[in-house]
Amino acid sequence: MPAHGVTSIRLARLFVVAVMLALVGEPVVLIPTATLKVAATAPMNAAAASEFRIFDHNACANKCNDGIEQRVTDAIISSIHNSNPPLTYVTLQEMCEDQIRGHPYGIAARTRDLGYNWEFLPTGPTCEGGDAYGLAVGYRGYASEILSYTLPNPGNHEPRGMLCVALKDSGSIGCNVHINNDRDKNRAKQIAYVRQAAIDGVEGKPPLFAYGTAIIAGDFNAHPEEAAMDPMYESMHREVFGINNRANKPSTHGSGRIDYVFAVDMRGIGTASGQVANSLFSDHKIIRGIIRQ
Repeated sequence: MPAHGVTSIRLARLFVVAVMLALVGEPVVLIPTATLKVAATAPMNAAAASEFRIFDHNACANKCNDGIEQRVTDAIISSIHNSNPPLTYVTLQEMCEDQIRGHPYGIAARTRDLGYNWEFLPTGPTCEGGDAYGLAVGYRGYASEILSYTLPNPGNHEPRGMLCVALKDSGSIGCNVHINNDRDKNRAKQIAYVRQAAIDGVEGKPPLFAYGTAIIAGDFNAHPEEAAMDPMYESMHREVFGINNRANKPSTHGSGRIDYVFAVDMRGIGTASGQVANSLFSDHKIIRGIIRQ
């Protein structure tokens, strides 16, 4: 069944969700649980300072929700509509394409009035509803360039990629990545490849920092203290919970942290801050991050 087809059962579910939200008196289903702020060296060019707001979430929209549950899209749309100031980038992993592009109930159609556009990168098997499965990037404004990357897959596991959108006239590029959890062959090589894309350039593309503030968010399937994360912590200028904070907190999945928002900018180090929030429909928590340059 396509994600945008609304059955009587689904309408009943939406009614239940609406009643629940009405009872608690809150329009948002995301509950802030922790806030950590990180101070860093001021940018070299303070006059050119910019602020980028990121919403990152492994929504587990297929595995946890059968790929057709509209409750996932409703929750994400509610968060976008209630973000003030507006979000610069929304990076979503494990999404189904119909949940993004389906009409009239997809996220793209229901956030267009706020000025958001969306890109989708198929990466793996199809969702339960038969549509593509992968990564989505939402952005407020217009893209000057869209880049997609294929991550190394020596272990021959589910294909993984990275999707990036350079936002016109913003001096920034926002990227969404989902690293494989194969600790033996894929994970470390894929993380190193992401670092290489950011600093050196890969696949004939310029390095991500050439676009200005390069933001890389997503599910890395590795804890901060693990050696697999060394390329990111040693090369990036910022991470919303501290570029020098390799403690396994705050948790974003189970009792540990495997979801991140990194940034690199050759114009200066800048500052970053972040908070995590619970999700009613995923086994991952949400990250809301702010990158200032």
